[in-house]
Amino acid sequence: MRFILPLAALFTLTSCQPPPIEIKLRHNENGTQVRLSQDNGILFSKIEPPCIDFIQLMPGHTTGGGNLDGVKPVWSVYFERVDGQSCVDLGTFRVGNVPAGFTEEVPFAGMPPGDYSLWVSGLGDGWREFTIE
Repeated sequence: MRFILPLAALFTLTSCQPPPIEIKLRHNENGTQVRLSQDNGILFSKIEPPCIDFIQLMPGHTTGGGNLDGVKPVWSVYFERVDGQSCVDLGTFRVGNVPAGFTEEVPFAGMPPGDYSLWVSGLGDGWREFTIE
């Protein structure tokens, strides 16, 4: 009995919020490749592609993700709900290329040198600030 209560508390605390989404970027002459992952393990690590429903690329550094008031996104896509599915497992994509099942809300017109913030959401959130030189 003394182990049941701590385990129940652990499951309750860890199930309140989905884990953050990790974003890794690789820039080359072909553009920016994005790799997404999420650790869905409770007692042991279980790295998987996250379930995503929204991707937005913003100019500048947003310090925490999301929209900047009055600033137009550089690129924005959202997942079209299909048969009750609200998001899709997405491990990799290239900035500007619309992933399968997504609809482009703000068309991509390129990324000149400067600061950017990439924000993804779904079952969890993640953002990453980066600079194109």
